[in-house]
Amino acid sequence: MHKARSTPLALLICMATLTACNTLPTAPTEGAWLSIHAPDAMDALSPALNSFLTEAPAGSSIALSDSPWGNDVLIHAEAAYFAASGRTCRGLVVQGEHGQRPALVCRKSEAEWEEVRVLTGPVGDITP
Repeated sequence: MHKARSTPLALLICMATLTACNTLPTAPTEGAWLSIHAPDAMDALSPALNSFLTEAPAGSSIALSDSPWGNDVLIHAEAAYFAASGRTCRGLVVQGEHGQRPALVCRKSEAEWEEVRVLTGPVGDITP
């Protein structure tokens, strides 16, 4: 008889678990992507930089007097790739007065990119 009483409880727990899983979103919704800044504080990338990121092949560089990574920087673009988030992203190497550092941008729309947080860093030297 002890077994008969625990069966409804086990069934109730299974149903609660399945219901909870069914209510979770299966994919990020608009605006759910991790950005380096809060969406309101994010500076839009310049039209020149957006165009460069959309059209330039891997290994290309652009010099910018003003960018999200500072003034008077040289940006080297890596190849575009499909991230686990489902978006197209590009790694960048940003060279400025304080040396070079990695940066990451992902497509926001067909013609716009946005800066996103770099989650991993290079193991060795960064080379453009």
